[in-house]
Amino acid sequence: KTGKQRNRQESFNRLSYLCNTILGLEQNVSMVASQILQKLMDSGASKGGRGFVVLEVVAAYTAARISNQSVKLENVIDSHRGWTTAEGEYRAIKSVSPKAVRRLIVEQQRQGTIPTIRPMALDLIRNNRWCLENLSDEVISTAQELTKGVSGSPDSIAAAAIVMACGNSRVIAPGNIYFKDTTTGRENDGQRMTLAVAAQLFSGTSARTIRKRMKEIRENQGISVLSNPVEDSRKQVIKGRLKEVVSELGGELDPDKPPFGITRKDVEVLERIKNR
Repeated sequence: KTGKQRNRQESFNRLSYLCNTILGLEQNVSMVASQILQKLMDSGASKGGRGFVVLEVVAAYTAARISNQSVKLENVIDSHRGWTTAEGEYRAIKSVSPKAVRRLIVEQQRQGTIPTIRPMALDLIRNNRWCLENLSDEVISTAQELTKGVSGSPDSIAAAAIVMACGNSRVIAPGNIYFKDTTTGRENDGQRMTLAVAAQLFSGTSARTIRKRMKEIRENQGISVLSNPVEDSRKQVIKGRLKEVVSELGGELDPDKPPFGITRKDVEVLERIKNR
């Protein structure tokens, strides 16, 4: 093989490692990425000092979006920093500029080498492997309905819809990659969907943006936010006893900052201390 052929083959190997090992994409998505990389090479997109690494990032990102996968361009760029050869040797990859990647994407979209892709939120949900394997058809169907008529990035809309569709259901089973081992007792039968987990399922967004989309979905669907429960009379009794004990011990409670998490047992411990 000539040097040019070896460089091209190495580029395809790096792309395969990025798609399959780093990003965890399906094999068919990796094949689409290889086809896009070949088109970019044939169009001469690597000229001007760009090199093949920029083309690999563009190919992986474009293939993922074509296949309705939630990925963030910045994450793809940051992830493409090294690869392992077939012989097991690790090799570092020179970092690329996000600006250079975006410029190439715009340039190649204008030329028609790669398509302009903006997947719909319901398609992202329909193609999310974890959701398909762990959520019921009813939850997925409800989430898809919630995505209608909402503006914003499709990733944030999809994530917000999943969180709301799951509700209080314990959809994250023990042993799942998103299950937290620190939980005990009644939560051993599973955990609820959280913003943090949704942001991992749809990596093209963040927990903060998901919260904003949830608010918009509620307004769009006419869903009212549940109000806080009425203050329990027993808590008032505990607070009253606590105030008395603290006062007798020479202290004072700030009325604007009520104690949270104080139980009857905590008050009894303070009373025993006072009576010593």
